[in-house]
Amino acid sequence: MGRGMSETTALAESETEKKLKIAHFCQFAPKASGMYICTKEQIKYERRAGLESEMIEASNEVPPAWMVDGWLKPNTWKWAAGADVWVLHRMIPAKLNAVKKNKGTVFVLHGSAEVMLLKEHNTQGNNKAFNMNVSNLWEFDKTVALCPHDYEIMRLYDEQGKLVYIQDAIDLEEYTPEGPRWEYEKRPAIVSTDTIRATKLPAHILWSMPKIVEKIPDARLNLFSFPRLAAPTWRNLLVRCKRQDLSRFTETIVMSGISDLRPFIRGGDIGFINEIHGRAGRTVPEKMAMGLPVISYMGDYTKYHAVAWNLESIAETVEKLWNDLQDHGDRIHKECIEYAQAHFSMEKATEEYIKIYEEVRK
Repeated sequence: MGRGMSETTALAESETEKKLKIAHFCQFAPKASGMYICTKEQIKYERRAGLESEMIEASNEVPPAWMVDGWLKPNTWKWAAGADVWVLHRMIPAKLNAVKKNKGTVFVLHGSAEVMLLKEHNTQGNNKAFNMNVSNLWEFDKTVALCPHDYEIMRLYDEQGKLVYIQDAIDLEEYTPEGPRWEYEKRPAIVSTDTIRATKLPAHILWSMPKIVEKIPDARLNLFSFPRLAAPTWRNLLVRCKRQDLSRFTETIVMSGISDLRPFIRGGDIGFINEIHGRAGRTVPEKMAMGLPVISYMGDYTKYHAVAWNLESIAETVEKLWNDLQDHGDRIHKECIEYAQAHFSMEKATEEYIKIYEEVRK
């Protein structure tokens, strides 16, 4: 009897020892960073799968007491030093470089290739954003591209077959059709929530509004996630337009920092994706999971494609989707939700990450 208990205890200890410890290096930025939200959701599902997964804040060796976001509190650099696998989202502290060689390493490409390249170009090479990504691809055991577009670009630099593709995903439990819903005054309510980047500029859907209103008089645009420091630029873009057309055709314009955009997405009729190459970043899964159909410039997740930055094409595509919604709204909403559940599940994506962790652990 005693021997059996000993064997059981040993087995339990063995299972504990096998439990993978994953350190995610990321900036603590609730409500302000898609990268942070993605990392938090990934940790949630890794823990649910039995991993000991923690966020590591690169700027704080011991996170201060206030640094808590619901169930998530970043752990210490000391804990990271004992982890099995390091996952780089943003910056590993130089102090930990000495133990890095003993870790399995995974690099996640959050920023699109074009944005990183332009960031490097615009700083005359002082910020080596794109070439840093290439260096990480060469150095880390595995690198994860979050969309097919970036995967195809970064493959050009992948000499050792380290690059893998895992579709950007969300926590579907948090993005459901049911829940608080904002009531817009005018219909269709066109919703844009993209963080402004060179490759996803919401100016063109704004400039398209006079043409859209010619086709659908009650259509109005609702813009979210504008950086506060750029508010004067976007204000002038509206108010200096002749006859105040752009102001009259925009129902909502909101700066970044709203903690929960879900009611505004649920209440919308049409989501507009500004990414010029159709990258299915977080704004696509979030909208579709809540049943909001989207227009983009390309991408398999929707059949409603406008010619990029072409104002007439954007207006025609909005009109087509709005007409289809009048005739087949329930079916279109259902298809959006089903597509999101099949393609954008963080729970399913986590299964792919765990396979990588098992492969690179040392």
